[in-house]
Amino acid sequence: MLDSGRCPAADFLGALPKRARTQFESRFVRLAASGTLRVPDMFRTIQDGRTPKIMEIKADDGPGYRIYGVRADRFFYLTHGTKKPKNRQVKKQAERAREMFNDWY
Repeated sequence: MLDSGRCPAADFLGALPKRARTQFESRFVRLAASGTLRVPDMFRTIQDGRTPKIMEIKADDGPGYRIYGVRADRFFYLTHGTKKPKNRQVKKQAERAREMFNDWY
């Protein structure tokens, strides 16, 4: 959550089409229950050599959507989401997630 009280991840999820939101919600439930997804391609760690490690959860509805977060302690902290970025933009999204997490945590 930002100092303003806004939560970019919640704002992002709330603005998504119903199908994409449902895809993310089912992935969150599955991750909470088992720590993994049935389709591993829908969940990955961004490999940029920095800490904390940033996780990316994917939804393939529409143009494709991504939500970013950090696993810390026993929790997964969502930071923000975006439409599917181009490959060269993924590290930028990871850095944004890392900064948001470090500012909050």
